[in-house]
Order: sequence, then structure tokens, then C-alpha cells
Amino acid sequence: MDEVGERGDEPSAISNSRAEGYVRADAPIERRSEDKLRRAPLAEAIADQVIHGPKGQGLVIGIVGNWGSGKTSVLRMVEEAVRERSGTVVLRFNPWLFSSADQLVVRFLDELGVQLRSAGKQAGASDRLLKAGERLGTYAESLEPLGWIPLVGPWLSRIGGAGRVMKAMRQARAAQPSAEEQRELVGQELRALDNRVLVIVDDLDRIESSQIRDMVRLIKLVGDFPNVTYLLSYDRGPVERALGETPAEGQEYLEKVIQVVHDLPEPPSEAVLRILLAELQEIVDTVPHGPFHPEDWQNVLPAGIRPFFATLRDVRRYLNAIPVSLRVIGQEVALVDALGLEAIRVFVPSAYAELAESVATLTGEGRSTMGNTQARDQADEARVASIVTSAGDHAPPTKEILNRLFPNIGHLVGGSRILGSEQEARQKLRVADPGVLRTYLRRSLPEGAISGALVEEAVSSLTDSDRLTEVFRNLDPETAEGLIQRLEDFEHDYEPEAVEPALPVLLNQLPRLREGADGMMDFGADLVVGRVTLRLLRRIEEEDERLAIVNRVLPRIDQLSGRMELIDTVGHRENVGHRLVTEDASAELYAELIEAVQSAPLSKLATERQLAQLGVRVIQADRDSGLAWLRDVWHDDTVLLQMFRSALSQQRAQTMGDYALRTKPSLPWEVFEDWFGSDDLKRRVAELGTRVDRDALPDRTRAALEAAEKYASGELTNRDFREGWVDEE
Repeated sequence: MDEVGERGDEPSAISNSRAEGYVRADAPIERRSEDKLRRAPLAEAIADQVIHGPKGQGLVIGIVGNWGSGKTSVLRMVEEAVRERSGTVVLRFNPWLFSSADQLVVRFLDELGVQLRSAGKQAGASDRLLKAGERLGTYAESLEPLGWIPLVGPWLSRIGGAGRVMKAMRQARAAQPSAEEQRELVGQELRALDNRVLVIVDDLDRIESSQIRDMVRLIKLVGDFPNVTYLLSYDRGPVERALGETPAEGQEYLEKVIQVVHDLPEPPSEAVLRILLAELQEIVDTVPHGPFHPEDWQNVLPAGIRPFFATLRDVRRYLNAIPVSLRVIGQEVALVDALGLEAIRVFVPSAYAELAESVATLTGEGRSTMGNTQARDQADEARVASIVTSAGDHAPPTKEILNRLFPNIGHLVGGSRILGSEQEARQKLRVADPGVLRTYLRRSLPEGAISGALVEEAVSSLTDSDRLTEVFRNLDPETAEGLIQRLEDFEHDYEPEAVEPALPVLLNQLPRLREGADGMMDFGADLVVGRVTLRLLRRIEEEDERLAIVNRVLPRIDQLSGRMELIDTVGHRENVGHRLVTEDASAELYAELIEAVQSAPLSKLATERQLAQLGVRVIQADRDSGLAWLRDVWHDDTVLLQMFRSALSQQRAQTMGDYALRTKPSLPWEVFEDWFGSDDLKRRVAELGTRVDRDALPDRTRAALEAAEKYASGELTNRDFREGWVDEE
């Protein structure tokens, strides 16, 4: 998906590694070859200034920039350029390692002495480096109180001859030159050096205020050491505040210490964006993600996502989060939506924390044109205002992201409300759909939800019956039904070429899908399959072509019940058919179905999902021949049991003021009595009760038999249907 950003000529920062494991520490670059912000020329110019500093004098240079602007990276590039010039000695000092002022001064000098001695011992090094290092070490000792003596503490004076030992140490130390004399000797050794010494002190602004003051005083103390250049990096604000009661006072003091200041500007926004897009491209090329909509990306990026990125540190923080989030939500959320919400999550967590309580507001879930809509509008406005306020300085881009991702609240964030299609939002996996938004926020699919990856695979397989069959092969019945239901969202994407391959595969799923319905608002799996069947057939504009496809598909449908579903969809049956073929063609299709039902062996009839409904079609076609056929096949116990099973439904009733629902099984008993006669029907039910092994029956079949026995005994009737009972099916 190259639309995320243009690929640059520079090698990717994460090439040769898998993007799923993309983690970049907040570390500076080490070499100029890694420079993507084109700051290497600045580093080389500073390196020249270091090397050609005034002979025999000290020099203090400051590199100043805001947090995250890349000061340390510039220091490293300066160091690299300096080391390339022979003879220059580079030393690093970390002020974080020392706490007290005394310790800072002594350890600074001691550390410089150690590093100079180490440099002086290298092959070909000048003896003067070694001597200068030794002098610095001695100078440090002269400034250190008694605690400098190894293994000596206050307790030593109380132990035996410790007093004599300490006295001897004091006398030996007193015989050395004074601290001022030591300093002069250090200066002499450094002045005699042929090349300069560079001392790098990074993150001056990151230590405590008292330590900043100590460090600056220290630089003032040693800043005039001959042939030594001090290169400091810091954020001007914290340092100036630490040095004076006002920033102006701090600035004035700092100017007395630092001779040269190079202000490091914020990285060019276009360079930061280029790096962001290049490395983001590497991630999305490798990590599975939801659908990508280029137009949405072009709308969200400029004023929504881009303003969050001022420095490369911002880029690192964001990109480190993306692979994990994409892997967790997989292909369940549109990529642009996920990237937009991730920007809010990473940079304004306080605003992100409010999203979970704002799902209904953001998506319009539960909104109705009826009732007190003004109260809902006021509540939504307060909720959105709270999210935006929580974003603080990042309020403008946060508002832009909310406006682009949630059209329902556009009018509350400076845009306009756009009531989009819920089906389209769900189909495109946009967070404007409440289910998709909850999936993102919860970082997991709700139980029973169908993954976007599976839906995408099924949609792309509609034109290939073998591939579509393979998609459904390993799915449990519940997932298979859910997948078919999700296909309805994609009706505008159906290709006419998909109708003939897809229809038999979908209708052949019916025998393993659930029977009956779960509640008053559920119409069962048959309707789920029927709705997708109808939408597929509507993609064929020509009536003759539809009929030709139906005729070719019918023999490929395993069950007669599935064939009935297809014929009902295209036919002219009252209150059922959608009249997608002519009336004559409908009649002919039904006639062929009736013939197939009446000629089917008992073993096939005993497996028919909708056997009772097939019986209705046979009777409606010709009552006399139909009744004769029914009275012939019902003597088979498995056929009669399947007849009861396929007709079983549940009735529900609820007393006003109660939450609990009462349920009871229901059979169209009057219909069966009309077909078989009341007395004969009761006799056959009694025979079944004595001949079948109830424990071996499937649950639904056993429930249907028990219901038939209750109807036969009079314990159950259908009179209650008019007294508050509602039949689910």
C-alpha cells in the first residue's frame, strides 16, 4: 500500500528485520551516514570549529535545542567528524552519574585525567597526554576532602594506630603543591599539547536544577584550560531557569560561561514526515491490517495525524506502538482509522481514555429521531468537548481526527454531521460502527464475532465455488452462519460472475446450521441464507439469465429444502417470492420440486431440514395426491420424527412488568391432524414413543417427540397463541 507515503531513496531504518517486531529505542544516530535530517554539514562545521579553536586557550560551545530535537545525534556526528582528524582527543562526561557538587567537580577532573592517561598510553600517542592526565588526577585529589583516601572513613580514627596512619597521609598531602599550583601545572601540560582535547557533556538540561548550577559552575572553573574545548548540549529553558530567578538572569549568567552557541532548529516538518511515512510503509507492508482507503488517508493525514510529529522522538514513540496494535486488532479495523486513533492514544492518552465511555456519542449508537433528541445532543456535545479539552495543546489535530473518523459528531468539532450508512461503516470496518470501535478499544473481537480476515477471504472467493467451499469447510455452524450474515454487508460488491458459483455453496450450508430461532427478534439461519441468496440474484439484471442460472444451480444443491429456498426466493408464492422470474417459470420450478419430493427415497426425506414445509408445498400443489404421498411416507418412524422436528418452534410470553420470559414448544398440530387424521396421528405418536430410543435421539428431535406426545394427550394446545403467546417462527 504505497499510498501511505512515498518511498525515499534512503535505506529503510528497519530493512533486514521483520516489521512486526519493530522497536526502535529512543537512541541517537552514531554516524553521519545515518543522518536523514541533513544535519551532517552542521556537525562538520562545528567539528572544524572545535579542531581549529584558539591555540592555547579554552573554548566552550553550546548546542541548544528543544527536547527531542536531535541534539545528541548532532553531538555524535560532531564526535565522528572530530575523531576522523588525527590527533584530537575526544572525552565524554556524563553528569547523571554524580550527585553532590563536591563529587561532581572532583569526579569530572578525575574522569578527564583517567581518559587522558588512557589516550596517552595508546601506541604513538604523545607523552604530554599522559602527563596532562596525571596532573589532572593530582589536581582532583587536591580538591577532594579526606574521603578521597581509599578505604578511609570516620571510623578509622577510632581503631588502634589509625590516627598515626591518617596523620602520615595528611602530612604527605600537605607536602604537595596547593590546589591553585596544581591547576597551573595542569594548564602548563595542556598548553604544551599539539592538538586540542574535546570534552562532550550531553543532556545538561536533564539533571536536577541544583546539579545544573553545579555543572555550569564547574565548566566556568575549568573552561579556560588551554587547548580544551567543551561541547555542551542542552535545552535553553530548563538551564536558564536553574541559573537565575528569571530566565533573563539565567541567560546572562550562561553567556559568561559559553562563548559560542549553535541553536538547533526543530527538524524540518517535511523531513520528519518523510521518515514517518517511509518507516510506516515498512510496517504496514509486513503486518496484517484492515482495509486501506486512500481517500480517507489523504483526508486524515494533513491536519489530523501529521501535527503530532515535531521530532524524530515523536516518530519513534508512534511507530513503536503501531505493529503491536495492528497485530492485536488484525484485520478488524480499517487501517486509516487505526492509525488515527493510535495517534490519539500515544500522544494524548488523557483524551484516549475517554473514548471507551463515548462509543454511543461517537457512533450515534442508540440515537433515534423519536423522543428527546435535544437532551441527547446536549449530552453528546458535553462528551465531545471533554475529549477535546483533555487533548490540551493537541486539541486541533484531535478534533480533526474525530471529525474524519466519526461523521456523526462532525458538527460538534467544527465540521458537519454526516449520517452515513451503518452497513457501509460495518462493511469497511470503520470505527464509526460501534462494534468496530469496541473491537479497537478492547483490542479483541467480541465473543462470536466474525473476523474481518475471514469475511474478506469469503468475499474474494464468491466467484470460485471450490475455494468458497474450502472457506466454509472447517468452520463450526455458528461461525458459518455469522459469516453468511456478514456477506450481506457486501451486496454492492457482488460481481454478477459470483452468483452461479456462490449460490449452491451457501445453500448447501443450511443442513448444518442451527434450526429454529433465538428470541423474538431472530428469524433463524434460513432467513440469513435467504437474504444473501436474494441479494446475489438481484445482481443479475436480465430475467432470462436469472432463470438460466437457477436451473443450472438447482441440481447442485444437496437438499430439497435448499432447492425450495432458492425457488421460494425467485418465485411467485404469496408473501414469500420476490418474482425474479416469470410466473410461468415459477410454476414450472415448483412442479419440478414437487416431483422430486414425491419421488425421493425415505432415507433422503428423513434428513430434510424443512420436511414439514416441503409437505406444505406438496399439499398446495395437489391436495389429493399430496395427502396420499404423506400418508404413505409417515409410516416410516424416521420420516415422521423429522416431520415433527422440522415443524418445531418455541412460543414465548411475558407478563407486563416482568423481565422473565415463559417459553413452551409449539407444533402446527392442527395441520398434522388435517393431514393424517386426529386419531391416526395420536396412534402414530404413541407408537413412536414405544419404538424409539429417546436417549439416542438428538436433542431437538427428542424435544419434538415430547411436544407431539403432549399435543396428543391434550396437555399442549395452540389456543394460547391468542392469549399473549408469540410464536418465534
